Amino acid sequence: MASDDVRRPAVAGMFYEATRGALVRDIEACYAKAGLDRSVPLINDEGPRDIIGLVCPHAGYMYSGSAAAGAFMRLAEDGRPGTFVILGPNHGRGSFVNAIQTSGWWETPLGRSPIDEALATQIADAVPDLHEGPDGFVGEHSLEVQLPFIQHLYGVEAKIVPLMMLDQGERSARAV
Repeated sequence: MASDDVRRPAVAGMFYEATRGALVRDIEACYAKAGLDRSVPLINDEGPRDIIGLVCPHAGYMYSGSAAAGAFMRLAEDGRPGTFVILGPNHGRGSFVNAIQTSGWWETPLGRSPIDEALATQIADAVPDLHEGPDGFVGEHSLEVQLPFIQHLYGVEAKIVPLMMLDQGERSARAV
């Protein structure tokens, strides 16, 4: 693995805690605020897998962590997704309009999660004008703040496909 295949945290210590222990405590506190009576939701491995997407906030955990926790609690009830396609807005940081990472890992204080290379490559091939690589996500937080919840709930081995859009118009949205 080349070091440039790793998307390192940009907002750890700002939008969420920067150390493993503090981040786990913070996520568990978000679940408690969302009404969970345990530290981690139980994953229903027999779940119906009806959920195809979540609309989940991407602000700092102190502002929207309990709302995100509520969404992930519902996802746990629904089962275990094979891959998480994390789609989020580009807030204008960096020089790329739309970006995807097709290989490597994304890192948080909880560890590194692998990119689902086959699925990410299929998406990149099907959607024109996607910049490929971790440099397309420099400084952006919208996808990064979702990953610790995924890692905490499903483990760092959960495969992801990070996909970011600045152009969120109808044409781009339909292409994705």
